[in-house]
Amino acid sequence: MPPHAAATLKNLYDALTALDQVAAALLTSNGSLIAAADFSAQTSQTERQLARVVICVALLSAGLSLWVVRVFYPFLDNVIKTPGGLDFTKEFEILDGEVKWQTTLYRIVWTLSLTIVASLLFYFFWTLIRRSCKLVVTPNAGPTRSSSPPVDQSPIPKFD
Repeated sequence: MPPHAAATLKNLYDALTALDQVAAALLTSNGSLIAAADFSAQTSQTERQLARVVICVALLSAGLSLWVVRVFYPFLDNVIKTPGGLDFTKEFEILDGEVKWQTTLYRIVWTLSLTIVASLLFYFFWTLIRRSCKLVVTPNAGPTRSSSPPVDQSPIPKFD
């Protein structure tokens, strides 16, 4: 066995385990984002369309998360027994390729999830601003809907 083979093998498997764990956490958060988008889609047609886009992106992100979380690589299946010991070269190449592939998928999932969060924050503030511009309080009449701000019609005090 070459020197540091056990440490290298442990590091590769630790990297795959860490990727599995963070992808599982993103999968859970994507489920919450899908629920939030679905909840927000209950008012206007524009909001429903935005929610549909967010849900589609979240489902894509969740599907890729499942791809990262899957365990598809065989454990020590590519170690070759030679007369001088064990050859880990092929095992290291395959595991290194798997770490690179899952890291790339994880980065895509993270970017999609970040896009979803940004979209929901935009939607939230857009809705908040839109609704606050439409709601105007007039004296003695309570809240009313208006597109222009109220005009103060109180008499101007005279100072002599």
